[in-house]
Amino acid sequence: MKISNLRLRNLTTGLLHTHIDFIYKDIEFLVGDSGIMTHHLGMAAVALKPFLQSRLPASFFERVYKPEEKGETEIEPLTAEERKAFFEVFDVELGKFWAQVSERKAQIAAEAE
Repeated sequence: MKISNLRLRNLTTGLLHTHIDFIYKDIEFLVGDSGIMTHHLGMAAVALKPFLQSRLPASFFERVYKPEEKGETEIEPLTAEERKAFFEVFDVELGKFWAQVSERKAQIAAEAE
């Protein structure tokens, strides 16, 4: 599938180059799963990074806002093996997220005492 370079830069730079809806659509296409929610986006980007790095030129990963970038890039969804690896990394990232949430909840509870 061809995806606009700006949409791919959403996933590779951490900077919003298009409408946010495209981030959900592109992750769904690449991963083959529609369950990614707003608080998962950063974790999904971390888990996708090695696969995107293997498919895209290094210039896509420069953390620079380039709204003038034109063109499209042909990109295939992750293979079954890549999906497995994606979800292994995603699960680790998700665990870190919930550990931070638990830690913050404990801090707030301690402050309330």
